[in-house]
Parts: sequence; structure tokens; C-alpha cells
Amino acid sequence: MEILDWSNSSDVQLAKIFFNKYVTSWNPRDLNCRNIMVPRSLNDDPCLLNVGQIFSSNPHNDYKELLNRVQKHTKCTVDSCLCKKGTILTCWYNAPWDLCDESRLFIDDQGRKKYEPTRNDDKLNVHNIDLLTMWRANVDCQPVLSRYAMLKYIAKYTSKAEKRFESYRHMLKRISNSIGSEDHALCAYRKFLAETIVDREIGA
Repeated sequence: MEILDWSNSSDVQLAKIFFNKYVTSWNPRDLNCRNIMVPRSLNDDPCLLNVGQIFSSNPHNDYKELLNRVQKHTKCTVDSCLCKKGTILTCWYNAPWDLCDESRLFIDDQGRKKYEPTRNDDKLNVHNIDLLTMWRANVDCQPVLSRYAMLKYIAKYTSKAEKRFESYRHMLKRISNSIGSEDHALCAYRKFLAETIVDREIGA
């Protein structure tokens, strides 16, 4: 993108067509069904299908179910994405997003290079279809439009300080104290194992 002539509309159009092939925010689900969150059992969760189930399923239906299970930014909370801008709490990711029938590749008023794919769902993350169906969990995908943006992104995460997690002994003690005395010890160990999977202490 560093060699793209942004003043040449034909070159910009070709670059936009290229990005259109790899990222999308278009929801194939019917309009009336997009915001319906269906409770799922573990046996029906598209994220937990085994390899045999994945390959025997209809690829389009599998993608559609997976997309609406993990790629929807349905709720903004203080613990996830809400942050203060002045005195107002706003979403860090600026969701919900504006709908658009045609993708855009442009330079905004602040001189930042931006790509916006076509969008028919204001709560759907930008993603790559192949990557999503292989990873089977939330994974955003944004085109790299400048060297500066890439270096800024790398620097941000390599220098990010990780919070200090409690020891396993203290974690298990805390969980044991939080469950009722009538609960089986297995309940405490299940909660303990769930927390060790979610929270990992990995420094930069």
C-alpha cells in the first residue's frame, strides 16, 4: 500500500477490489433473524464441532451459524469495550457501525488511510471467511494500509504490560470459599480449571 497512488482512482479501485476478496462484514443470515440469539447446548455449539462434523456439514450453513455465534458485537460493557471520552461512555470499537452497500478505500479528514467493507449488519465484526471457519472463534481481520499503522500495532502489543495474576493456590482457595459448603469439591476444581484456561500470565 505504500506505493499506491491514492490520487489515481483506477489504482484505488483495484486495491479496493483486492481487499473485497479477503475481508467482509456482510451477514448472510436473513434480516429478521440477524439479532435473534438462540440459546445453545454444548452439543449444538458451532465452535465445539469435531472435525468429522465440520467436514460433513454444509459449508455455507456452518459459516453462517459460526459467524452469528462469535462475530457479533452485541453488548458493550465497562469490562469489555466501554471507555470514557470526556464524560460519555463510548464503545472503544465505535460499534454499532454504519451500514454501507459499497465498500470504500479512502483517506479520512485526519489523513488516515481506511478501508470499509460492505456492511448489512451494524453489529458484525470485519472478518475473513476462511480464517473464521478454521479458527472457529472470534477473530477480527483488518487490511494493513500503511507501514506506520503496522509498526504502531506491533509496538502497542509488544510493550503492553500484563497484569499480575494470583497464584494457583490462592485462586483455588478463593474459589473454594465462594461455593456453598454443600457443593461437591469437583465443582471447585471445575471452576478452577475454567479460570486457568481463560486467564494466562504471559509477559511481553
